Amino acid sequence: MPIVGVDCIRGKVSMEDHIECSINERPCGIDQSVLGVITRPTIEREFMGVRYSPSSIQGCHRQYALKRDYAWHIPVDDAYPSARGTIMHGGLANLGCPAGALGVLRELRLFAPIMTRYGEQPFSGQIDQILLMRIEEGTLYVRLTDFKTKNDVPNNLIEPEKRHLYQINFYRWLVTQVLLEYLKEFDARRNPSAVLHWGDGQDVSLLHSITAVVVEELNISYMAMSKQRTFTSSRIITTRGKIRGETGEDGKWHQLHPREYEDLELAPLHMFSLSYSERLIREGIERQIEGGQELAAPLIGEDAQLMCPRCPVKEDCITLGKAQGLDMRWQER
Repeated sequence: MPIVGVDCIRGKVSMEDHIECSINERPCGIDQSVLGVITRPTIEREFMGVRYSPSSIQGCHRQYALKRDYAWHIPVDDAYPSARGTIMHGGLANLGCPAGALGVLRELRLFAPIMTRYGEQPFSGQIDQILLMRIEEGTLYVRLTDFKTKNDVPNNLIEPEKRHLYQINFYRWLVTQVLLEYLKEFDARRNPSAVLHWGDGQDVSLLHSITAVVVEELNISYMAMSKQRTFTSSRIITTRGKIRGETGEDGKWHQLHPREYEDLELAPLHMFSLSYSERLIREGIERQIEGGQELAAPLIGEDAQLMCPRCPVKEDCITLGKAQGLDMRWQER
């Protein structure tokens, strides 16, 4: 069933009442433009027919099925962190082409068919940044970057989150499969959020000579308010760690002057083989389909702690789970 409204400070209200409230009242105190960002991405995904994506195949298949079968509301407070990231991505989309690149594609949504036990299915992903680096003997070499907003980037973050590593590798598979077609027939109407910038003085006609696309580098860039940290597949990065200090005569810790930092070595991103990524995508889509045919079991452990608190169909999940005789303690926490 479709989205029917929002869950906000007023409780669950219809989308029509939400729009009127966002214009005239806004008791939540959230700016009207930000409220628009909170609701638009989800609605846009439905409009574009996104069914299988990196987030859906790695997410809760029970939630996917319940959102399909039950009317649900967008949780405004819980959706804000994601909306903040969307706003940041919107700013990045307006940046021009970095020096040294032929061009850059930002916020491009790709669709590629993949054969499963349930027939051919459309897999989709929206890639934050695709740098078009160079063309050699008809092959276009590109670099992919996925930007992630976080409240903080702690010093113990020395490797990317597993789900983000899988996501960037799924993007690589998509790019390898269909980017060539998209570049030769780029249509802004098919990609309303995508932005294509060419480098100064670049010969766009070179695109017609491309016969293959190779992803030569993957990057995941975590961005907090005061710190940024990037992991790349091309090398080990050494960055600043904790501030160095020592215990003084007063028994208290004091930082050194001038300020010094420990070296922090960041693990390189692992680039999966394309065949392995394709297998993971295929199996993920099949699990998602099966989770809708026979309602998937509820999440437990770390997955439940990560996904259940902000789930928009949590109440329906718990009610139905209890009727099924399932243990729903992880969802009730």
